[in-house]
Amino acid sequence: KNSSLSSEGQDGYESPETPASNGSSSPSRRNSMLNASASLDDIGYERPSSRGFKQVAKAYQQASGGVAQIRKSLSQSSTFHTLGDSISTSYLSFTPGLLHRLLKQDDPQNAMNGCLFGTFVMAVLLIDISGFTKMSVKLGSERTRKHTSSFFGVIMEVIMEHGGDVLKFLGDALLVSWPTDLSSGPTAQRDVAVTAAKCAEAIMKQNNFQIEDDIVLTLHGALAVGTVHTYDVGLATRKEFLIGGSLLAELGQMESEASSGQLVVSQEFLDLMPDGTVSEELLHGHARLIKVATESKWRWPRPRRLRRPGDTQQFLVADEISMQYNKLEPKSAEYQAMVDFAKRSQAALAAHVPVF
Repeated sequence: KNSSLSSEGQDGYESPETPASNGSSSPSRRNSMLNASASLDDIGYERPSSRGFKQVAKAYQQASGGVAQIRKSLSQSSTFHTLGDSISTSYLSFTPGLLHRLLKQDDPQNAMNGCLFGTFVMAVLLIDISGFTKMSVKLGSERTRKHTSSFFGVIMEVIMEHGGDVLKFLGDALLVSWPTDLSSGPTAQRDVAVTAAKCAEAIMKQNNFQIEDDIVLTLHGALAVGTVHTYDVGLATRKEFLIGGSLLAELGQMESEASSGQLVVSQEFLDLMPDGTVSEELLHGHARLIKVATESKWRWPRPRRLRRPGDTQQFLVADEISMQYNKLEPKSAEYQAMVDFAKRSQAALAAHVPVF
């Protein structure tokens, strides 16, 4: 628009190069006038004829004040705040509950040069899905996306029902955890291990998922329990939540030993299973888990149920997972606490969600 303002002006407005400027306008002043004029066009201000620079500047200032007032009114409206809450809480769905727990901790010793870290005992499930390459070659990107979303949706529903915390999507694989405090006792560790095993069994029911006559998705996986270190690393604008420990190396080895439809577990994991669990011994001290026995009094933790007196450490990230899957009552204190946390930590959470 600046280039369209000729020396004759537009709509009767005299430009800085006309005699009305008395020939005294500097280049910077002329540019300011042209920018002000263009900005007035943007907001729909109609310029009367024969206005000088001061009148234009005053009108521009008044118009800007009106825009500022509109912005202020919008920011104070309930709709604006509801939208802001939705944006903040949406980041909770794309980040692990265990990360939320680390961010909530106020202990300054938990931060080292801006790097959050923690150590937990957890049961970890690695699920690998085979058949995606063949499906993508034959069906193309759009149909592959549709079937992939459907398949992952079924698996995610099972994980949610068993209170699992999805740590990573690893291409066509998933890394899921059931964490408990480092100081937790054998009962809590047994609970998370059995919960993870039951979840894995339920997921394996989706093995041989039929896409088309000659396209089938298959599953295999591995389970382990032990000490895991967690780290939140990176820059303020881009972070990555990492986990490490010897358990992860063993998990990768066990996953490679599993065939379609099989679950391979460590000996430590198998020792925590209820009496009557059926397994088959393998090499390297590992075992193939065939059937997990269920004790009559045992039940897995559902994230929609809030923490109650007497619950074990298996509910370490119960509120976080419940919020991820919209299972918290919106008017509850737990829900509002999660909203407040999401708003306080929005920048840190957003750094884990890449924007392409």
